[in-house]
Amino acid sequence: MKINLNYIVAFVFVLACSCAGKISSSNTNFANGKPGKVAYSLLQGTIDRKATMRLATGKASPFNWAYQLIDSSGITIEWNKKVNTDSFPFARFRISTATDVREPCVFEIRLKKSQEKLGEMDIGYATYLQVYELILENGQVKKVLEQGVTIRQIKGKQPQAIFGSNDANIPDVYKPHLLVSKGALAGIDEVKNTLLNRNMYQPFGWMEGVVMDGLQVLSASEPAANKSLQNRFNQYFTNTSFNYIGLNNTPVNNRVMNVETTLPFAMYARLHPRHPSLQTAIDFCKQHQDKKGVISDDPQSAFPTIKTEECYTVSYPLAVIAANRHDKYLQNIAVTNLMARAAALADSTGVYQRTNNKGGREYKNWSRGVAWYLLGFIRSWQQLKNHPDADKIKNEFIRAAEYVMQFQRPDGMWYCFLHEPETVVETSGTAGIAAALKYGYELGVLDNKAATSATKATSALIKFLTPDGLLTGTAQVNKGGEALQRSGYRVISPYTLGFMAYLISPGSPAKSKN
Repeated sequence: MKINLNYIVAFVFVLACSCAGKISSSNTNFANGKPGKVAYSLLQGTIDRKATMRLATGKASPFNWAYQLIDSSGITIEWNKKVNTDSFPFARFRISTATDVREPCVFEIRLKKSQEKLGEMDIGYATYLQVYELILENGQVKKVLEQGVTIRQIKGKQPQAIFGSNDANIPDVYKPHLLVSKGALAGIDEVKNTLLNRNMYQPFGWMEGVVMDGLQVLSASEPAANKSLQNRFNQYFTNTSFNYIGLNNTPVNNRVMNVETTLPFAMYARLHPRHPSLQTAIDFCKQHQDKKGVISDDPQSAFPTIKTEECYTVSYPLAVIAANRHDKYLQNIAVTNLMARAAALADSTGVYQRTNNKGGREYKNWSRGVAWYLLGFIRSWQQLKNHPDADKIKNEFIRAAEYVMQFQRPDGMWYCFLHEPETVVETSGTAGIAAALKYGYELGVLDNKAATSATKATSALIKFLTPDGLLTGTAQVNKGGEALQRSGYRVISPYTLGFMAYLISPGSPAKSKN
C-alpha cells in the first residue's frame, strides 16, 4: 500500500529528546486551545551498515554531515529492543534527505526480519533537509522496534542520500528516528519551540531566507529568536566570506548562484551592513541587469525570465542593504525591479509567477508565487517609505492583497492555484499569503479584513502541523514544472516555519526595526 504520508493531520504530540527510549511528558496546548499533558519520546535509530557508496567527486552533503546513500539494495535501521512502548502505541518513522533530488524517486519501507511492507515514501524532486515520515498503525510500533526496518529505492535512476545516525553535528530531527506517543494532539506552540530550539536549517537561498526572515520578525517579541538566527548565520558566514551547498550538492564559496539565492543577505545586512558578502550580492545584481535595470538570471535573452520570487529575493534584500547604507542607487534598483514585476506579472486578471521565453506568462495565481509577490512588496515598502515611488509600491500591495483575499476558502485555506479548486488546498501558499496580510495589517497598510483573513488561515494551518511543529501539506519545490504543482503531491518542507513565525508573532512590526 502506498501512503501519501504528509496529508495526514497530526494526531500526536512529540518533542525531540536526546536520550533514546526515555518516555517524557510536557505541558502544551491542544488545537482547541485547552491545555493538557502529552507523553512523547524520540527514539534514535542506528544505521547498521557502513556507507559503501559516496557522492560523486566534487559533491557534498549540507554542512558535511554524515549521510547514507540508498539504492535498490537498501539499508537497515535498528532500535534499542529494550524500550517498552505498550502504553505508547502511536509512532512516526522519519528520515531526512541529504541530496538534491532531480527526478521521481520512491523508497520502500519493510520490517527487517519478516519483510512485511510498512509503506512507501515518495521523495520525488526533494531538496536536501526535507523531512519524510511514515505514520505507523497500532501494533506496528513494537514490530519496528523488535525487527528494525529496511529502506530500499524502488523508483529513480540515481541513488539518493539520507542523513546518518552517528554524527553529533546533525540535529536529532534530521537523523533516522521514531516518534512515539499516546496520541494526543498538539498546538501551534510547538512551531515556536522548533523555530527557537531545534536548528531546522534549510538550503541557503530562498528557503533559509524565509526562515531567517520569520525569525527576525519573531525576535521583536521573542529575544531567543536572535540566538536561533545567529546559529543560522554561523552555518554560512565567516568574518570575511560565505559558503554553502548549492544545487546538485555542489559546494559554493563566495558566489551567488542565482536570483533566488540572495534573500539571506536581507537579514544579514541588518547586523553586518559592510560585510564583504553583501558586495558580492550587489555585484551579482548589477551584472544581471538588462538595459532597463531589470534583474534576472538571463538578462541577455530576448525574453528574460522574471518571477514573483525576485520581489522578495532581490528587491527586498537590495532595499534593506540600501536602508542600512543610505544608498539611493540601490533603492532605485529595488524599486525598478518591483515595478517591473508589477507591470509584467500582475493585473486585474491575476498574479502570474513568471514570464517565459516567448514573452508570455505562466503559473497564474500559483499561491506560493502570490506569497512571494505580496511579501516582496510589503517587506520592501517598509524599507522604501521615503522613496518618491513608495506610494506606488504600497498601492500595488493593497490592490494585490484585495484580489487574493477573494479566493480564500471559508475554512481559511487557499488552493494551490487560487482559482482552481481541483488543485486542492496548499499550506505553503496559504501560510505565505497570510503572513503578508498579517504584516500589512500590523504596518497599518491593510484594514481589519486582512487581519481576519490571516487569523482564519492560521487556525486552518494548525490542523496541518506535525506534533513537533512542522507544516505538512506543502506542494513540492518547483523542479517538476507546473504539472507537479497541480498534481496534489504534498510534502513537509521546513522552510514554511518562516511563514509560521510571522503568524505566531504577537509583536507589531511598526514598532520594531524589521
